[in-house]
Amino acid sequence: MFENLLAAAALLLALFGLTELLHRLRIFLLRPAPHPVCALTLLCDETAVQQLCAELDELHWGGGCVAARRLIAVDCGLSDAVAADCRQIAARHPDVVFCAAEDLPARLKTIKEGQHGSTGKPGGNRNAFGHR
Repeated sequence: MFENLLAAAALLLALFGLTELLHRLRIFLLRPAPHPVCALTLLCDETAVQQLCAELDELHWGGGCVAARRLIAVDCGLSDAVAADCRQIAARHPDVVFCAAEDLPARLKTIKEGQHGSTGKPGGNRNAFGHR
């Protein structure tokens, strides 16, 4: 009798697990594509490198809650050493644009007009931004 109850419980758990797996697979396959939105971060002080790294982590590992596909980091008066570090980070990550505050309107206009050359995927062709 005990073996029959144990087998029935195992069968119910297996069916529940299979149902949950199919449900999660359906959610994964029918998820909406993220919007091609840019996140903007203003880098103003000596913690700019840490802030840029945190924004990159949010961009890459944020999952579905973050709609941004690329990050625009704006230099708002950084020292030369910190700006050079931020430029190196931006050069390593193709979905990051590092620009001075004076260049921001031109960059945003390029994105708004749709001439940014992006394939719609992170790390896509970004020639209008000076990458690749």
